[in-house]
Amino acid sequence: MIAGEGTALIRRPAKAIYEFVLDLERYKQADTKIGTVHCVTWDGDRGEILYSGRFRGLPTPAVRQTITAAPYRRIDVRSIPGTLAHAMSGFHGLFTFDELADHTTRVFHREELVFRGPLRWVVEPLLRDWLAADTAEEVGRMKTLLEAGD
Repeated sequence: MIAGEGTALIRRPAKAIYEFVLDLERYKQADTKIGTVHCVTWDGDRGEILYSGRFRGLPTPAVRQTITAAPYRRIDVRSIPGTLAHAMSGFHGLFTFDELADHTTRVFHREELVFRGPLRWVVEPLLRDWLAADTAEEVGRMKTLLEAGD
């Protein structure tokens, strides 16, 4: 398993940050791993996304993931079992939003990948440091984008 984490204090209400993350066309400005968003469907606070991505600048196959949202508090994103992408690696992404005083929100973000079989020995060493750095940088890009109006 490999993982990356990032935390930032962002001068925006939790609601604004939560909505930014769920708007994938906007969010991909912060998360450069997201390429083309093919489809997003919602049923209440649960969604499913299909998108093509990039790891270390190289294109990845399209992936399907589920989103479970607790409005303004938490977002979980997971790979869908039974898909080719999930057979190669399981994914779990997490955002938490803790609104503090003066419309400042503590944002925590974690991404973890679990590669299966021989891919684990080949791919994890290539992506471990990159994912750790990119996830922290992603949170920094979120902060910059969301506070740009100040």
